[in-house]
Amino acid sequence: MLTVGDYRRIRRAHRDEMGIREITRRFHHSRQKVRQIPRSETKPQPYAKRLRQRAPKLGRFRLGFWKARLRHFQTCYSAELALCTQNSVP
Repeated sequence: MLTVGDYRRIRRAHRDEMGIREITRRFHHSRQKVRQIPRSETKPQPYAKRLRQRAPKLGRFRLGFWKARLRHFQTCYSAELALCTQNSVP
């Protein structure tokens, strides 16, 4: 994966008459990619952000687990409130 800085460094090295093999050794990219960069006039395309990330395979299972836990705590809490109100009433 090449960044804009990589493009800039490779183009500058090519402009300064550095050989393709030397550029590949120095910047750790393939010779094919290094050959393509000086020929291309355009800048690298920005990465497109995904609109929606896929849910994990256990997403629904985990969601159901947390909903059940929430219901459990709500019932326990409401039962405790009922006990507290019964004890506090004379």
